Amino acid sequence: HAEWNFDIGLELVPFVGGSLMYAAAENKDADDSDSAGIAGVQIGAKYMLTEYAALSAALVFEMATDDIYPESDNDTTDKDARAELGMRIFF
Repeated sequence: HAEWNFDIGLELVPFVGGSLMYAAAENKDADDSDSAGIAGVQIGAKYMLTEYAALSAALVFEMATDDIYPESDNDTTDKDARAELGMRIFF
């Protein structure tokens, strides 16, 4: 995972990021298991609470080399899009 932060002189820090991952997934309802490489991008912002902690929000899009993300009706797809909220701690 790599992330580029944009220092705009405020507690709000916009960022863009990218990641490369490997995942194994199992769909017990469809009696199927797959593994895939995943490339992801994200765009968001962090609100710095202190020098070492921040609240974050991001839009994330990932694409896999195989259908590993669940969809409706026990089906799977190779794409995923979601919004993430979180707290980050910096060491």
